[in-house]
Amino acid sequence: MNFLHARSNMTLGQLRPNGVSNPLLLSAIEQVNREKFLPPSLQEMAYCDHSLQINPETFLLEPLVLARLIQALDIQPGDKVLHVNCGTGYGTALLARMGAQVYALASSPSQAQQVQANLAQENILATIHHGSFSDGLVTEGPFQAILIEGAIDTIPITLRRQLVEGGYLAAVCYFESNSGMITLWQKTGKQVTISKKYHEGSAPRLKAFHEHVGFMF
Repeated sequence: MNFLHARSNMTLGQLRPNGVSNPLLLSAIEQVNREKFLPPSLQEMAYCDHSLQINPETFLLEPLVLARLIQALDIQPGDKVLHVNCGTGYGTALLARMGAQVYALASSPSQAQQVQANLAQENILATIHHGSFSDGLVTEGPFQAILIEGAIDTIPITLRRQLVEGGYLAAVCYFESNSGMITLWQKTGKQVTISKKYHEGSAPRLKAFHEHVGFMF
């Protein structure tokens, strides 16, 4: 399979016609080999237009949904970014190629090791941790932006506190419905409120972000 051709088709056929126009992001997508972030058995599906399940705990988010989430954050070179649920590391790679200082959070030590190995193939540097997604990385914050790769019901207070004043958080949110929305929140003072709802977007739900005490929209 010609992966370079498939990547070009993804950009021209899936992303650009659907509003993905950020030049830093598009340049990163052109540079990063998405197939390298999949096991060999799934690499030929790297540029398809849906999410790919790697194992019960890990998935690679649909290219358009991931691109729209990252674009919503308006990442600038030098921004300190927390990537919650880094999956196989592809989103982490895009953020790093955009010039961000990326702190990625994996669910387990083995996943963190795999992400680090995947990034090394692309000569990309990022700081990889493992732990509870809802806890974030208190010791590394605060962050200009937080990307949650997946679908959530609510935002935990711990993550809200890890945003700088004016910082953004992006995720797919279901708002108690069956249709996920690509949603952007912004921190103003001590409040994190919805800044904008973008397009509908499908993503696997993350168990760590189900509603419970200590969570808020």
